[in-house]
Amino acid sequence: MAEKHKLENRLAEYAAAEQHRKNAVSRLDNIFTVLDGMKNHPLTYDDQIIRQILQCVVVESKEKIKVVFVGGLEVTQRMD
Repeated sequence: MAEKHKLENRLAEYAAAEQHRKNAVSRLDNIFTVLDGMKNHPLTYDDQIIRQILQCVVVESKEKIKVVFVGGLEVTQRMD
C-alpha cells in the first residue's frame, strides 16, 4: 500500500508538471499571436511594461544571456 501511495503521488506530480508545461506553451502561443499581429505597427519602448514582465536578465558569458520572465519562464540566447 505504501508503494501504491508513493506511485500515486509521483503520478500526481507528473500530471501537475505536464499541466504547468501546457499552460506555459499556451501563454507563449498567445504572446506569439499578438506579436504576429503587431508586425506592421511601430512599437515604442515602455520601461514600465518591461519591468512588469521581466524578472531578471542574467549575463552568463560573453556569448550567452538568460532572460527570466515573471512566472519562471527562462529563455537562453546566444550572442553573436
